[in-house]
Amino acid sequence: MKLVDRLVIRELLGPWIFGVCLFSTLLIAATYLMRVTNLFVEGIDIRTVMTLTSYYMPSLIVKSFPMAMLLASLLAFAKLSNDSEIVAAMAGGASLVQLMRPVFVFGLFVSIVTFVFGETIVPEASNRANVLQGEISKQLKGIGGTPFYQPLFIEGKLRGGLFASDVDPANDAMYNVSGVWYNQDYSPAWMMFARRVYYTPLRDWRIEGAEIYYVRNGTVSVVRSEEMGPPEGSTFDFTPTDILSRRKLDFDTMSMQEISHQIGKKRQELAAVDGKDRQLFVKLRELETAYWNKPSLALTALVFALVGAPAAIRRTRQSFGVGLALSIAIIFAFYVAQTYLMILAKGGVVEPFVAAFLPVLIGLGLAIGLLWSKGR
Repeated sequence: MKLVDRLVIRELLGPWIFGVCLFSTLLIAATYLMRVTNLFVEGIDIRTVMTLTSYYMPSLIVKSFPMAMLLASLLAFAKLSNDSEIVAAMAGGASLVQLMRPVFVFGLFVSIVTFVFGETIVPEASNRANVLQGEISKQLKGIGGTPFYQPLFIEGKLRGGLFASDVDPANDAMYNVSGVWYNQDYSPAWMMFARRVYYTPLRDWRIEGAEIYYVRNGTVSVVRSEEMGPPEGSTFDFTPTDILSRRKLDFDTMSMQEISHQIGKKRQELAAVDGKDRQLFVKLRELETAYWNKPSLALTALVFALVGAPAAIRRTRQSFGVGLALSIAIIFAFYVAQTYLMILAKGGVVEPFVAAFLPVLIGLGLAIGLLWSKGR
């Protein structure tokens, strides 16, 4: 690695770490501080509140990575510009494009870290936060259970449903479950009552304390079992992730693979009603938009790095406040545009892929324009 590359990366690293801390603090204050304060007021013990806060943090930290990258590139190149390091490097034969090489490498590294962090740590922490938040809500409201309904499909056709008086996402289980299954002509095939239905590590559903009433040729037979799989002729084609997604669409709790699975489910449900359910269409669009936003968020770090570095190069000296103000202005403009495009995508005006990546492409165009302008 060349001396100038090490110099640029060293100047980027410190401000990036500072930016992660700064923006994470701002995000937690803007989103969860009041909620956490209310939990203290309502008598929840400090250990539970701090545990909940620690579960919330990863989803906020990962969003701070691209913001911190913009701040780091602005501050680093403002310092290099103020100290005439850029002028010296270019006088020694280095071009502005060569100076941007370590910025590209560092920005690409942050993009990869953002994507991996968002696909592994964030979903697990967010799921734990939702489970703990549900337990706290039950404690505060004195609720004995969380009712739940899950439709059952085969090849996009609705064939039955399960009804539970309570769900336990922490243990992937449903309690006091009743269910019904229909034949292809929609005549009843069976009705079921069960004490517990749970998801195993082998990725299949098991039923405890089952009592099933089969309907065959106008007669009813009863089968009782302490433990069994799905009743004969049926399939439970859903996962615990489906349970969480039907209760509330929280995309931080899902990886791209899990969102893709949910997209397939929603397409089946939409096909079952010939695409005439507007609410299902909107939910499908929300899932598709969230799917493409995952890689888009990661690439934003690289784009911000490439935009911030040339934007900070000036002939006059500039202070820390100028870099911070400029980073906030760029972040605000970027996310306003992205949010507007997301709204259009959910309404079916533009494709979710376009809504996710158009701001990234515009940012790359701006970076190229700034490099050309500063390099003249």
